[in-house]
Amino acid sequence: MQISYNGQPVQGLNSSRLHSLIAYLILQKESEIYRQRMSFLFWPESSEKQARTNLRQLLHHLKTNFPEIGNYLEISSQTMRWKSNTSINIDVEKFEQALKVAKDAKRENDFDKEKQELEKAANLFQIELVPECYDEWIEPLREEFHQKGIRMLDRLCELCELKGDYISALEYGQKLLTLDNYTEATYRRLMRLFALNQDRHSALRMYKKCARVLHEELGIEPSLETQEMFQRLGRMSQIQFKESSPTIDIPLVGRENEQSEMHKIWETVKTGHARLLMICGEAGIGKTRLLEEFTQYLERQGYITATAYCYPSEGNLPYSPLSDLLKTNNVYTMLTGLKDIWKTEIARLLPELLEEKSELSHPKPLSEDWQKLRFFKALVHTFLSVSQPLFLFIDDLHWADPDTIEWLHYLLRSRPNSQILIATTVRTGALNMNESLLSFLLELRKTELLREIELKHMNPEQTIKLAQYVSGITLSESAAEMLYSKTDGNPLFIVEMTRAALDGLKNKGIAVPEALSINPLPHKIQAVIQTRLSHISSDARRILNFAAITGRRFNFKILQEGIEKDDDKLVKLLEELLNHRLIREQEEMNFDFTHETIHEVILNQISDTRKYVLHRHVAEAFEKVYSDHSDRFSGKLAYHWENAGEWRKAILCYKLAANTAMNLFANEEATDYFRKALSLIKSHLPDSEGDKEELQVLRRFSNCLVQCRGYGNQEVQKVGSRIFQLYQEIGGMPDPPLLRMLAISKLVIGEFNQAEQFGMQLLKQAHQSKDKVAEVEAHYVLGVTYHWQGQFKKAESHLKKALALYDSENLSVHLSSYAQDPAVICRIRLAMVYWHLGHPLKSESLAGEALERAEIVEHPFTRSYALHWFSWLQNLKGNVMKTLEFARASISFSEKYYFPYFATQSDILYGWALFQEGKEEEGIQRMREGLSRFRATGTEVGCSYYRALIAEALTITGTFDQSLVLLKEAVKNGEKIGEGWSTATILRIKAKVLNQKQGANFSRTEKLFQQAIRIARQNNDKITALMAINELREITQVKDRDNKNGNLYDEIFEWAVKDMSSREKSWLKSFLQS
Repeated sequence: MQISYNGQPVQGLNSSRLHSLIAYLILQKESEIYRQRMSFLFWPESSEKQARTNLRQLLHHLKTNFPEIGNYLEISSQTMRWKSNTSINIDVEKFEQALKVAKDAKRENDFDKEKQELEKAANLFQIELVPECYDEWIEPLREEFHQKGIRMLDRLCELCELKGDYISALEYGQKLLTLDNYTEATYRRLMRLFALNQDRHSALRMYKKCARVLHEELGIEPSLETQEMFQRLGRMSQIQFKESSPTIDIPLVGRENEQSEMHKIWETVKTGHARLLMICGEAGIGKTRLLEEFTQYLERQGYITATAYCYPSEGNLPYSPLSDLLKTNNVYTMLTGLKDIWKTEIARLLPELLEEKSELSHPKPLSEDWQKLRFFKALVHTFLSVSQPLFLFIDDLHWADPDTIEWLHYLLRSRPNSQILIATTVRTGALNMNESLLSFLLELRKTELLREIELKHMNPEQTIKLAQYVSGITLSESAAEMLYSKTDGNPLFIVEMTRAALDGLKNKGIAVPEALSINPLPHKIQAVIQTRLSHISSDARRILNFAAITGRRFNFKILQEGIEKDDDKLVKLLEELLNHRLIREQEEMNFDFTHETIHEVILNQISDTRKYVLHRHVAEAFEKVYSDHSDRFSGKLAYHWENAGEWRKAILCYKLAANTAMNLFANEEATDYFRKALSLIKSHLPDSEGDKEELQVLRRFSNCLVQCRGYGNQEVQKVGSRIFQLYQEIGGMPDPPLLRMLAISKLVIGEFNQAEQFGMQLLKQAHQSKDKVAEVEAHYVLGVTYHWQGQFKKAESHLKKALALYDSENLSVHLSSYAQDPAVICRIRLAMVYWHLGHPLKSESLAGEALERAEIVEHPFTRSYALHWFSWLQNLKGNVMKTLEFARASISFSEKYYFPYFATQSDILYGWALFQEGKEEEGIQRMREGLSRFRATGTEVGCSYYRALIAEALTITGTFDQSLVLLKEAVKNGEKIGEGWSTATILRIKAKVLNQKQGANFSRTEKLFQQAIRIARQNNDKITALMAINELREITQVKDRDNKNGNLYDEIFEWAVKDMSSREKSWLKSFLQS
């Protein structure tokens, strides 16, 4: 304890008891102090009288040696109080005041002020409060002071770490350790800070110190978390880090809150909770800069990171960001331990794997949804193959392709408990331009997987600080005001305007501080960038123009080939551009512009004629550099050839790009390429040549559309019609797979006559060419067409022929050309037909065979088809439990392998089963939602029956009006398209509904039943006819009518069971009685 007056130490106050007295008075400065209490605290073992005497003597000693104390301390016979109008400089009081101001600053998010005040407190802080005092009264105060010191140093460490001031953070961390050397979190913090300060060896030594202290003092080992950190830091020499971006040389300003939030998110991820972090904000607000800083922050701690950039579409192939992530050194090394089955899938994005390992199987084209799932799984296996947290940074996600976004969704949905953080940037307003991303985020917002941080503009103080970092000078007040008013706190504008002003003014020889205050800075950022461009050499500008035409991202090899400069000259020019911070260097000799705004400004300054020439040069350079991988860059080549006016070359490349995208099952991107090719064909090729080229493109385009839109899609119908028209005009016949596609596309929208015509044509061509595979497929088409129409005998004939002609040796051809196994498909459809024809046991047996074979074949589409139709058969039989079981299985399987056509229909059947189980509200809701989603696929067949199912359920709940409306729509739609298979069933349901309505007209009900029976008999639909007459007979008996319907029942029953076995007759009687 030190006491001074007028700058001089006060003599005679050396006793420990007197120090204790003064310390107590100071620490109780804000309170009135009672002498009786002080006496007890200081002399608890003495009598009250003796204690008061001791206090009086001690106070006398204080006054004698320091008489001036009377000017500050008011002492009466009972109390003591510090006078309020005096000024006393007390370090503890200053310490407390600094902590209070720091707390207020933190509340206001003024981190600079908070740090400044905490540093004041740290300078005042002593390890122990009044160490020479041993009285009991001081212990609680000393502990409180000690804890405040710990919290202060802990927060100072945090703030310094957020600001990247690791040396100061280490200094405070070491002090923190002296206050409590048993807390592992402090050791871990120091290990992290040493690593961040790029002193790995000190970090490892700190672990050893931690282990030694814990073992010697507490007899325990460091926690698992601390050991894992030690192991991670020990592996750092094996990890390759990307060099810092030039922008990281400028300290990050004003983003402490955001950084703190990101640190918290990372800690959550480390506990096994995957997250997508989206940094939002306008262009130039510092989104990329913030995540680059965070990437470096994690890398220095030994975590594995990978970065990819998305760019505006200039012919980029699907999954480009994922391909870039896989190519980063840290991720690429993960491939070594991957199984070959997954490596084969990854080779779709990294063909070089096939060259490195010759025995690796080449991946087959992704022609079906289920194959895409395996590819997605391979990507997940790769990225999660390390047993430590992983950080992926994808910049400008608003420019990502739909397939990349789909995989991100799959990753987060399938592995929500993985240690992975995917950090992205998204420009404000850009979400509406990317429907896939918008849908993805809307889904994630329903979960805890998404965290969003929106960056705001900088305030005036932050603007000045950033400008001073960039310029290295102190701005005058007028210059600071001018800079903020013209940049509005946008970091990019601040940096670019400051650099532009400095570049220009230095060249003019004007003093920089003075010039900044008087220079009329440009009002537009474009003008700022143009000013900066004026200071580079003409040769460097030529490179910049060529690079801008190449795209936001460009490669050194392309520059070598496209620009006539020797390598040394080219490298020097690139260094000039790097020094001017116009471009930045990435891995594998790749570069990109430091900001899209710079890229746009350069493009806008190039004339149309010059662009035309440059696009040609870029295309030629790509062809030479990537001659062995032209498919990978076909989209870019097409883009450049189109802009160079080379239409035929552009068409060829767009076709190649579309096929490449289809092989990756990136059908949305493929459709875009096909459309571009078709547009160029129609605009630039002569009629005869154009028609042939258009037909060739449309044939592939139709397959692509079916895969991503479904047979019922309107565009699929238009393309199909155009293909048929072109064949008629040019001559020749469509090939069998195309004919079957045309037939099914007409079938699902209810155009049965055209579907039948295509089926007949397919059968004719199959006979002529003796194509057994096509013949089987033709009978399948005709069989299912007649099934939908209600011509059950014809359907039976064709489906049986298909099964009779089927040869299992041709299975691979069926799967590759027609995407299904007809041995399964025809069995399950024939089982449906047998049900209607009155062979229930044969139907059940055949349906079981179909399911068993579907499992053996292991073809997802075929199995999904079988599961759905089996559940539909159980629904027709009224078997609630089996419908529930197999509809649930169908939904699960179909959603897993992306078959919405089956999943949505099975949802309706599942809802029906739930309703029958007593879950009425949930069941009806499920049926309605399923029908809505099913109709969205463009399909018409089946909708009439599903409407009738919903109507029947609504009747049971008493909602008659809605029920009748649905039934009216069902009948009308069925008649419109000729969907005869369910007509009798719908009329039967309508008759039941009318009978249950209060005041129902029995005559009308009876006529509907009779109409249903008549139609069923015409179609040979024996089961529906029997169900209808059975229900009519029961209603007639209830209403005490004559027995004419009973006689009709006997007649129909004899007709229905004429060809049945005794077992089937017995089964049927039980079914009708149930």
